[in-house]
Amino acid sequence: MIYLLGPVTSVDAQLDMAKLPAGLTDVSFTIRLQHENGAHSHVSACKLNYIDDRELRVLGSKGSYVSKTIDIQAQDIFAGKRPIDDLAGWGFEPEANWSTLRNSSGTEVVPSEQERYHDYYAAFARSVRDGIAPPVSAEQGAMTLAVLDAARRKRGRGAADHSLTFGPQAQVQGKRTC
Repeated sequence: MIYLLGPVTSVDAQLDMAKLPAGLTDVSFTIRLQHENGAHSHVSACKLNYIDDRELRVLGSKGSYVSKTIDIQAQDIFAGKRPIDDLAGWGFEPEANWSTLRNSSGTEVVPSEQERYHDYYAAFARSVRDGIAPPVSAEQGAMTLAVLDAARRKRGRGAADHSLTFGPQAQVQGKRTC
């Protein structure tokens, strides 16, 4: 969201932890970001409730854009495929996951562009090899880390933790669950 909406001025967060056999683990989060330009964004994820869903929702004064993806590249890698096997056909979301743009003119389905993780890694390699600017600057990385640090600090202040049990292996601490 920092890339889309710009620098962040404040962070509010809810993080949930679960006591698992391997120890205390962070299992979900909801983060609200206030951006310098006045926009605000919400980012959340949960790995406890078996929800395999990614959604980018952008709401504006003239319409909305919703993208539901499954991160097809990760799914293909888990299935044993690699970009080198079919670079031209790599990284395309199925039509059922294409985005939707809504405005006063109606609704339009927007085909997904090819996802290209491999371009990032190639750009990083060129940066190291040729001494050129990296695809993500140290400043951009530091800005993201500062937001994540602020979210983790915010979770620890003033939150009255209570525990909810989900099955025999997980005990969630926090105000809400996914």
